[in-house]
Formats: sequence, C-alpha cells, structure tokens
Amino acid sequence: KLLGQSLDSSEMACMQAQSNIAAAFDELTAAAEQRCAELLEQLQEQSREPMAALIKEKDSCSGSLVDIWCVIDFMEKVNTHGTDVEVLMARGHLFRDPIGAQKFQEWEDLCQAPPANFQRSFVALPNHDADSMLRSLASFGSLKLNPLAWETSGAGPLKL
Repeated sequence: KLLGQSLDSSEMACMQAQSNIAAAFDELTAAAEQRCAELLEQLQEQSREPMAALIKEKDSCSGSLVDIWCVIDFMEKVNTHGTDVEVLMARGHLFRDPIGAQKFQEWEDLCQAPPANFQRSFVALPNHDADSMLRSLASFGSLKLNPLAWETSGAGPLKL
C-alpha cells in the first residue's frame, strides 16, 4: 500500500513536471514569436527610407534607359537609312545640343556613384565574424594533382 501511494505521488509529480515543461515551452514560443514580430517591425522601419531611395533610383535609371534606347534607335535609323549629310547633322545635333549634353551628363552621373545615404548592405557582420567567414571561404575546397596524369607521349604533364 505504501508503495502504491509512492507510485501515485511520483506519477502526480511527473504529470506536474510535464505540465510545467509544456507551459514553459508555450511561454518560450510566445516570447520568440513576439521577438520576431518586434525585429520584423524594426527591420521594416529601418528599411523604409533606403527602399524609397532605391525605388527612386530605379525609376531614374529606367527613365534614363528609355532615353538611351531612343537615342540609340534614332542614331541606328539615321546611320542605316540616312545620307552622309543627315548622319553628320544628327551627330552634330546630338553632341552640340545643350539638352543632349545635359542628358549625357545625367547618364554619366548615374553611372558614377551611388546616391547619397545609400548603404550597400543592410546586414553588417562584426569584423571577427567577417574575417572568420573569409578564412573559411579561402580554405574551401582543395586542388589535388594526380602525379600519374602525364601525356602519353611522355613529354610532360597533361596540358589543360
């Protein structure tokens, strides 16, 4: 009878422990989901301005690309179907026109530097992590030479 009571109390303690463990995991899951939501909100807030800058830059590049294709198409048609005089006139107009010169300068500026306040990456690794990653990448894989890989003529190693 004493053994039965001891077994019952052990079972109750085991059930209580399982219940406590389940509650702890539920609490941990809720805390992890809340933290994920906080981090997502923070990331969205931090990326809002850079994304707007990138969208503006993309729109500017798209407009410039359309302009460049129009100039290329026009010059191709003039070169293909125009007379020598028309080709010279188009070339002179293209390079001497103030609007054309301004467009060329805008296109060149687009190619030179990223826009102000632009960061190349939203993710930053601490230096020791970056160094460790670079060392791992540098030592990734190896090249092994087969000393038996000689040309059949006997003149030396195989030429790749």
